[in-house]
Amino acid sequence: MNRTFIHIILFILLGFSHNLKAQDTLLVNTITDSIYVDTIQYNQVILDTNIDKAILIGYCTEEGLSSSPIFSSCYKKEYDQYQPNLVFLKSLTELLQSIHITVIFGSWCSDSQREVPRLMRILDEMNFPLDSLSIIGVNRLKTVPNIDISRYMIEFVPTIIFSKSEFEIGRIVESPLESLEDDMASILMKIFLDE
Repeated sequence: MNRTFIHIILFILLGFSHNLKAQDTLLVNTITDSIYVDTIQYNQVILDTNIDKAILIGYCTEEGLSSSPIFSSCYKKEYDQYQPNLVFLKSLTELLQSIHITVIFGSWCSDSQREVPRLMRILDEMNFPLDSLSIIGVNRLKTVPNIDISRYMIEFVPTIIFSKSEFEIGRIVESPLESLEDDMASILMKIFLDE
């Protein structure tokens, strides 16, 4: 593809990403009692030179996934068509409320394009609190400039990590073993059995 054309598209997409959400987080340094603001940029778009394609990178929001020109067509299709089977999972809603979910995905990856919208449909159906969800887009090397994700040990995307009290209790990697709902239920049942 013509590199000039790619740069024009990237320029348009960068304008789009700057119009989406930036969140200011107030941080307090307890040693010096100083306060400063750390700004997190969401839904950023860059050109991944490893695949010569514009991608979503870093922290993303559900709104960014559903409205980004890079991801919105696959997002809408999968989200709208997926009919989750929530019968058993609904019985675990209370356990799900104590969980933090981290989704590491590649906007360029067909498995991410399929599974992430489906997961979002499930979470929306279950009224999962979005402040307990982190979505991080990676490049083809499965890294993020300026964000250290090495602690997640990502080999394949998407990787959906379920944590309780900052300890991982399970993950779904690339695609579910049974279905997203069944795999989520199996992970949540570990908490139930431990309590």
